[in-house]
Amino acid sequence: PSNTIDLTKKSVEYLERGFQQFVQTTICGHLEQAELGGVPGIMELASSYLSVRTQDSSVWGLVYVCLRCGSPAAALQALQDDGYEGEVESILENWANISAPSAARDKVRQLYY
Repeated sequence: PSNTIDLTKKSVEYLERGFQQFVQTTICGHLEQAELGGVPGIMELASSYLSVRTQDSSVWGLVYVCLRCGSPAAALQALQDDGYEGEVESILENWANISAPSAARDKVRQLYY
């Protein structure tokens, strides 16, 4: 089971990095439309990506892209900035507070992936 968990964890991290690179490449190809300035974090990248690809300004689109990029902390910030309170917020809060890969983070991933 340990090898399976390691393989799954590494696979997810690979997909997250790949999607984040895709987001950055997409934004670089549409800088004027993306309205991106300074040195952005994941949430700003996600917001710019959504404005380029979908014109979707919903918090759920932002949460989705942040999670695809591997940043539950940015997804949580998006929910908090929007004033959302609920079960998803507490799940993301627990996930974001886990600083290193561990059994608890793996359990959250198993439950919600």
